[in-house]
Amino acid sequence: MLNNKLTYWPCLLFFCITSVPSAVYYMQDFEKHDLDFTIDTSVSLSTLEKDAPLAACNGNRGLRLYNRRNFISKEVMWQAASKELRNGFYFECYFRVHFADTVSSAGEQQYCGIFGFELPDSSGWYSNSSFMISRGPLQSWHANLHMRKDWNTWGLTIPEERDSVALHENIWYKAVVFLKIQDHMLEDSLFLNNRYIGAGKVRLSHAPEYLGKWSIGFSEKRPVPILWVDFDDISISDARLPPRPSAPQILSPEKNEYLYTAHPVFKVMPDTGELGALAIQVAVDSSGKTVADSLFPANTALMFHRALKQKAIYTCAMRYHDQFNRVGPWTRSGPWFVAADSSLCLGQQDPEGRIILVSKNNGVFPGDTLEAEIHFTPRKDVFFMDLNLSSEMFSGPRSERYGVFNKARNLTFSFSSSTGIFYKSREGYNRWEPMIKDSTLMGYPYSFFLIDKFSMTGRSGKTRIALRLDNTMEPGFWTLNAYTVHEKSGDRFHTPSLFFVIKKQRSLPPVPMTAIAGIAVVAVILSIFFVIRRKKKRVMVINPMLKRTAEDIRKYLMENFQNPDLCNDSIAKHVKLSVSSITDAFQIVYGKSPLYHLREIRVEKGCELLKNSRKSVSEVAFEVGFNDPIVFQRNFQKLKGINPTDFRNS
Repeated sequence: MLNNKLTYWPCLLFFCITSVPSAVYYMQDFEKHDLDFTIDTSVSLSTLEKDAPLAACNGNRGLRLYNRRNFISKEVMWQAASKELRNGFYFECYFRVHFADTVSSAGEQQYCGIFGFELPDSSGWYSNSSFMISRGPLQSWHANLHMRKDWNTWGLTIPEERDSVALHENIWYKAVVFLKIQDHMLEDSLFLNNRYIGAGKVRLSHAPEYLGKWSIGFSEKRPVPILWVDFDDISISDARLPPRPSAPQILSPEKNEYLYTAHPVFKVMPDTGELGALAIQVAVDSSGKTVADSLFPANTALMFHRALKQKAIYTCAMRYHDQFNRVGPWTRSGPWFVAADSSLCLGQQDPEGRIILVSKNNGVFPGDTLEAEIHFTPRKDVFFMDLNLSSEMFSGPRSERYGVFNKARNLTFSFSSSTGIFYKSREGYNRWEPMIKDSTLMGYPYSFFLIDKFSMTGRSGKTRIALRLDNTMEPGFWTLNAYTVHEKSGDRFHTPSLFFVIKKQRSLPPVPMTAIAGIAVVAVILSIFFVIRRKKKRVMVINPMLKRTAEDIRKYLMENFQNPDLCNDSIAKHVKLSVSSITDAFQIVYGKSPLYHLREIRVEKGCELLKNSRKSVSEVAFEVGFNDPIVFQRNFQKLKGINPTDFRNS
């Protein structure tokens, strides 16, 4: 009578081969506010509405039901001879359980049903089959499907080992129950998260006349150690529903893209896994407002007939819709910009061309480094690439390789696969000059174009650049543009441009007068404190051992200041003490840290070289132990109040 094994393969085969239902009897995703089921009197409608956003698995709303007779039901009244019962149906739902922080007594089984199906009996209605969650002796939670012969007699539990399917708190599960009734036979199958759990048959004591209703929630009065259960996406159909639409992968417009058309074509990655996705919804926002929103049939061009406003920044969002009126999650993309003209679009469109900003955002300040990757169609022959940074305030013609040089508004570089890197540097002219691959050189373009981070490979179709923005560049809207040129044919292939914004120098907000007064009082108190402390230090007797350690450190710094790798760790290793010990000792004896004293030594030695030699500032910086000439200049200015060049000239 009970044969769990014999029904495994037929049920599993049925589960695998049925992919698209021919009939969907019921579907509820709780996204709308009109609920089409019977709500028990113990359920508060205001509480349901308040908890709906918290209970969502897919979309924005779900259903949360609390312990102690908090349940809903839906009447179906399917007759025993109906195709729904004789052929069977699938009940699907997502659920999540929040358990109570209580411990049951040793050996006690605690359980409750959270959804089930109601059959009539001589003594009234009873639930058969019921999806149960129970807590065993080890306080772990499990899921089972219980089948009965009648009101008082258990028939079968799926799976037979009640502790084999574990449940965890606040984890979403997808439960699927297949139920079929023919005469006296009740057949069930259970799947959890698309995994087959088990199946079975039970011979009922009485052949039911109909299936009355299904219900979810807590129908029992007695307390159970569960606080609430969340439900979402309930459906009943003659076959399993295909997966809910997933998030589309947006191909264009890309983040920070500079578009030359007011009718952009939106593209997504083709996904054959979107079984049943019939349409794509595209919504476009600008300045916090939705300016376009439409539903497009799948496999058609995604383009609005209405033109978008030019010279504006936009973002977009897309999601799939399927034939069952289900929607997938939104995928958002942007920002991107619709240009007023196409003067920067030089040449044919490179089918593989794209620019990717490695920087995290499109807003940068002077002094920031802008990193980007330029992708183009791979090439084996000789070619060159022109790169341009242009401010929207630049009004000159661009046809001659992006136009003349303008330090504040229009900068252009050229990378040749055979002859190297070139740049424009004479204001108002289109003249090119070669760039020397020497990262120690100062001034434009070497302080702007970080040549040590540049790379270009024709076979891989990728160029990587790093640009350090400076104060001479005009704040505002800028574009990053590029194209490649085949040197033999002269064919030019344009890469879609990107935009970025150079913001004004970071400035501190105005300080209220009350805050200024408070700061002044604190400053006076601190100055008195430090005067007292300084006087105490004057009479303080320094430990001879500390003095000896500090002197050893000072000598070590004088002898090794030219070593660029000199640091606190190497100093500590030399005197065989910890970093904190050497720092404290030197601070007590000399009133400063070892590294500060090291900078003083290097700057003093730099002064001597600047006065007594003809070495460049960069050469002096490296000789006295600095890794970076810019760091040397910064320290020199801070300690001497003048930059190295002016010091030498004076």
